[in-house]
Amino acid sequence: MDAKNILLLGLGQHKSKAVADLVEGPLSSFCPGSVLQYHENAIIVLDQLAASNLKLYDYYVHSEKMNVEYMA
Repeated sequence: MDAKNILLLGLGQHKSKAVADLVEGPLSSFCPGSVLQYHENAIIVLDQLAASNLKLYDYYVHSEKMNVEYMA
């Protein structure tokens, strides 16, 4: 958490539960990565398979598209 920037790369179906727990789950010692929810500058890059268990997948995709349009 002392890092200025964090980049997490998640690839593959076998990472989908861990990714869902990290992104949408509560802060928990059962998922140490969940602490990244509180980092100021954490970027999470996923392929579709790693993101497949996210309940709010469509919302995240839409939000990212809006962010890209706003920043352009």
